[in-house]
Amino acid sequence: MVLQAPTFSLSTILLSGFFFLIAFLTHLVLIPYLKILTYKAKGYQTYFFPVLGEVMLWIKNYKARDDIFAETKESSVKFPNQKLLVSNINHNIVFLLRDPLYAKEFLANPQLYVKCGATDFIKP
Repeated sequence: MVLQAPTFSLSTILLSGFFFLIAFLTHLVLIPYLKILTYKAKGYQTYFFPVLGEVMLWIKNYKARDDIFAETKESSVKFPNQKLLVSNINHNIVFLLRDPLYAKEFLANPQLYVKCGATDFIKP
């Protein structure tokens, strides 16, 4: 008995690629965007960029101003009552804590919060 390699038609490959693209867009774009919209509706400042999220803002600031937190600093001055910024990194929702009391609470009780991979290096 001779084994033959499976053959794939062009339509099978295109259909598989289409489903992969839909899954990619749903997981990395649509779901994080909808989650961020819920926080925006509550009045929080938000920033969304597909996949890279807040990292994209840091890259733009570094290239333009040599300071990755330039926009964050300006935003803190323009909107002093905003306690946090909601953004995304990959498919995770990220909260940038701008109020020292929020940051203190986060660091004092790490067992109450889930850190995404981007912030695992922060040890209380």
